[in-house]
Amino acid sequence: MRSALHEAAHAVGAEVLRIAHVEQVDLILRETAAGGTSMRSRLGPLPTRDGLERMVTSLLCGRAAETVFLGEASAGSGGDATSDLARATAFVAGIHGSFGLGGGIIYRGPMEAVAHTLAADHALRAAVEADLARLQGEAERLVSEYQDVVQAVAEALLERRVLGGDALRRLIAEARPGRARQAEDGR
Repeated sequence: MRSALHEAAHAVGAEVLRIAHVEQVDLILRETAAGGTSMRSRLGPLPTRDGLERMVTSLLCGRAAETVFLGEASAGSGGDATSDLARATAFVAGIHGSFGLGGGIIYRGPMEAVAHTLAADHALRAAVEADLARLQGEAERLVSEYQDVVQAVAEALLERRVLGGDALRRLIAEARPGRARQAEDGR
C-alpha cells in the first residue's frame, strides 16, 4: 500500500499543481523503485520560481502521502541521485545558485553541481533546507486536501498495477469535480 499511495500522490500532485500531464502511473518494480509516474512537463523551457516550486512540491507529494496516510515517511523518497529527494534538492539548489531565482543572482554552476556544494556551504544549505521544509509542508497540505483522490488512485493501482493518465484524470474529476476541471483547464 505504501508504494501505491506514494505514486498516487505524485500523479495527483502533478495534475492538481498543473506541472505535468500524467501519461501513466504504475506499480512496476524497477531496480531502484517500486513504481513510477510518467508525465510530460507543462512548465515549458523557461519555468519561473513558482513553477519550479510546484514541481518540487509534486516530487515531495509521494513522501507526504506516506506521512499523511501512514504516519511516517520511508527511505523510498531518497537514496540515489535519481530519487525524489535528490531531484527536489537539486532543483531548490538551482533556484538559489543556478537560475538567479533565489536571494541573489550569482551563477554558481549547474543545479546538480550546486547541490553537491551544500555540505560545505552552510548558508546555502540552510536556504535550501528551509525551502524544502516549506514545500514539504505544502505537499502534505495538498495530499491532505486531496486524500480521497489519492486513496482512490492508490486502490486502482493496487487492483490494476498500471493506470493511464485519462483514467487518473477521471478519478480526480469524480472525487473533486470543481478542482479537477480547474486542473484540466490549465493544461
